[in-house]
Amino acid sequence: MKLGREKLSKSNKHLFIVIEGVDGSGKTTVGEKLAEEINAVFYQTPSKFWRKKRNIVENSNVVIRFFYYFIATIFSTVEIRKILKTESVICDRYVYSTWAYHIVYGFSLLRFVSPFLIFYAFQKPDKAYYLYVSRTERENRISNRSKNTLKDRDSDTLKKTQEEFIKFSDLVIIDTSNINVEKVVNLITKDLGSGK
Repeated sequence: MKLGREKLSKSNKHLFIVIEGVDGSGKTTVGEKLAEEINAVFYQTPSKFWRKKRNIVENSNVVIRFFYYFIATIFSTVEIRKILKTESVICDRYVYSTWAYHIVYGFSLLRFVSPFLIFYAFQKPDKAYYLYVSRTERENRISNRSKNTLKDRDSDTLKKTQEEFIKFSDLVIIDTSNINVEKVVNLITKDLGSGK
């Protein structure tokens, strides 16, 4: 049974839901299924326009990479705000990813600035979920992909990145290690329906 947007929000406003997690946590699959379940738009950051330019900065220094993702997310915010006028949005990655990954990659200045201070420039999510995954399960999922990189397999980076994500007090953490996509989506829709 699909839930209508009106059942998820008493105010009848369109919801902005963020799904975060490291590669292999299931965030894209969960995000797509959740969008289908609640009749929302699935949106990935960076947007297609910015993804086409990603290879230019991928091997750059950490500051350049950070600002690429930061600016790309600001542009995504503009698009997301337009969509939210008529529909709810499920977003795969948002400013949390930019912060967590770049702290781990060495942009230590970010440790002294709260990402919550910059939400005036971004659309603040109505709800944000972090999909945790164990190292073993993540490695299994990544190895089953047709396309993966050495970065995908770096368990030390995974551990440190997960530690950074968990520091965000507004992220609802769901352990996806031993449950299927349908169960994760069910947990999220129940949480959204409860209005917590």
